Amino acid sequence: MISMSRIAMSFFVAAQLACLVGCGRDEAAAANLGNDATEAGGAETFGALVTGCPADDPAGGRGFLIIDENKAAAAGAWYQQANANAVNGAFKFITRSGSLDIPFQGICATVTALKCVNCGKMNIKVDGVLRATVDLYSPSDVWRADVYSTGTLLNGNHAITVEWTGSKNASSTNTTVTFDALRVDPGGSASPEGGVAKSGALIFKSNFGTGVTLSAPSKFFPTGTGAWRDITGTDSETKFTWPPKLGGLNYTGLQIITKAQITPATIDNFYEAGIRQIPERVWPQRELYQINKDPGIAGDCCDQIPLMWSGGWKSGDVKEIYISYWFKHQADLEEQLKAGGWRVQFEFKTGGYNNTGGGDYRIGTSIVMRDGKPAWITISDNNANGLCNGANDPDCAEFWRKEEKVVPVPIDKWFKYEVYWKRSNGTDGRFWTAVDGNVIVDRFGPNMGALNLPINRVMLNNAYAGGKNPTQSRTTGLEIWGTWPCGVGISCYGK
Repeated sequence: MISMSRIAMSFFVAAQLACLVGCGRDEAAAANLGNDATEAGGAETFGALVTGCPADDPAGGRGFLIIDENKAAAAGAWYQQANANAVNGAFKFITRSGSLDIPFQGICATVTALKCVNCGKMNIKVDGVLRATVDLYSPSDVWRADVYSTGTLLNGNHAITVEWTGSKNASSTNTTVTFDALRVDPGGSASPEGGVAKSGALIFKSNFGTGVTLSAPSKFFPTGTGAWRDITGTDSETKFTWPPKLGGLNYTGLQIITKAQITPATIDNFYEAGIRQIPERVWPQRELYQINKDPGIAGDCCDQIPLMWSGGWKSGDVKEIYISYWFKHQADLEEQLKAGGWRVQFEFKTGGYNNTGGGDYRIGTSIVMRDGKPAWITISDNNANGLCNGANDPDCAEFWRKEEKVVPVPIDKWFKYEVYWKRSNGTDGRFWTAVDGNVIVDRFGPNMGALNLPINRVMLNNAYAGGKNPTQSRTTGLEIWGTWPCGVGISCYGK
């Protein structure tokens, strides 16, 4: 038997949500959904709110999990309304204090809701921490609107909470909060229900988790102009042990190079580095950071702190490899570039010339100023401290260069950097690199030096710039694969 109070409530619901059925989709509003989310509390995620998770692509082997309103734990007076426009034919809404908790497992999640003329603002929490206040107002219905994305998370168990706030846009007629579904990217280690599995051989992976340590400065150069700090230990999160080993590369650490003389007593005046919890992250993740604060003239060779993967040249070449990591540049990078003109991002060099560490070939990607803004530049040459030893050496030669002005240089925010190469003297050689999935260079052809020397140094990143110091590098989420993990020529951004 249906009570009169239940019938009265149904009429109340129908009246309050009069625009939820029959109002047309506002395409202009839909095109601006990403702009409705505003961050709260100064917290930050890997990936922008307006960028969100990558697109669903079941045909390409990438399908997302859909968690609808029926799997959410409700607190407060939430109502469920059937509508064919909603995900799985129904959605939830609330008009007074209450919240929904939606647990999920994966690397990224997007909140889908109904936007309407009487919708208000809702808070969104990720793992219990307030991340955004989202305005759900629209002059007409926008169904299945993506109103918030977490950006990339550590693969694991998480929870999204949506809350009624009681506040609204001045144009809205009420403070109703809606929830339709959570679209989840389960990541490569997801259950058989969905997700994408990476192919190829995973050589190494680390988030600089507990167990990974950075040693005190040691092995000071006989010249007095440098030292090393070793990275060792087993990452408690990934279970991989530093250093990664491939070909002749069997050492990883920070190489500290200065023009001035340094000693154990004075080295801290020139640089700072460590492994720490990422300060702006609201869930645990660690990073390696390097700060070059040499008080001398920046860019005057060779004040720098590369994260170096290196080894002997007699143990084989690194013929094919894919490397990715998350990286963050300092907030004043553009001002630094205007002052000095360049900043190194990535580089590899060969070794073995005259049985020394110098080589015959190099490829490096840097950031420069072009047309008044930061841009990417990649150069291939033989300036590897051997056959060519400095730009003024008459034996130096440049083979090719590629400038990229369209793909933006992320400043003061985390981005994913990817690089792949296959070494060859023929047309099947390739060097490829991408930023947040956007390719900045894809070069086919020979990429060996005149002496066919092997790679013995990979500078994964380098706090090295032409502008005034300090110069900062911040790195996490390092992965090394034996070949393309997500398909030939396909970025793994968001995967």
